[in-house]
Amino acid sequence: MALKNTIIILLIAVSLVACNKDEKNNAPERAFDVYSPTANDVLVGDGIFTAYEPLTVLGSAKVYRNSFYHLLRFENFSINNGPNLRVYLSKSSENIDESINIDDLKAVTGSFNYTFSVNTDMQAFKHVIVLSDDNKSIYCVATL
Repeated sequence: MALKNTIIILLIAVSLVACNKDEKNNAPERAFDVYSPTANDVLVGDGIFTAYEPLTVLGSAKVYRNSFYHLLRFENFSINNGPNLRVYLSKSSENIDESINIDDLKAVTGSFNYTFSVNTDMQAFKHVIVLSDDNKSIYCVATL
C-alpha cells in the first residue's frame, strides 16, 4: 500500500511539473524597484520603448552614470510575456550581434533597475533591446 501511495504522489508531482513547463522560463509578472537619482547620477540617455508587431509595449528606459556604475532603469514598463526574455545593450536596434548581455528581464510590468560597468561606451551602445533567447526574436527596443 505504501508503494502504491508513493507512486501516486510521484505521478501527481510529475504532472504538475509538466503543466508548468511552458511557463517556467517566462519573466515574473511584476517588479518595482525604487530609484531616486542623486546629485552624482548623470542621465546619459533615455528613450521610449517601441514594440515589434504583434506585441505591445509601454514604458521608457533611462541610463544614469555615477562614479561606480551605470544604472539602466525601466520605468512604467509593460510588455507581453515570453520565454527567456533578456535585456541587451546593443550598437544596433535591429540585432544583438554587437551587444552587452545585461540580465534576464526582471518582470513584464513595473519599474526596475539593472547595473552594469561604468566603463561601457554609451556613445556606441545606444539601444536597449528585450529579446527572447529561445527564438532570438526582438520584443522591443528603446533608442537612447
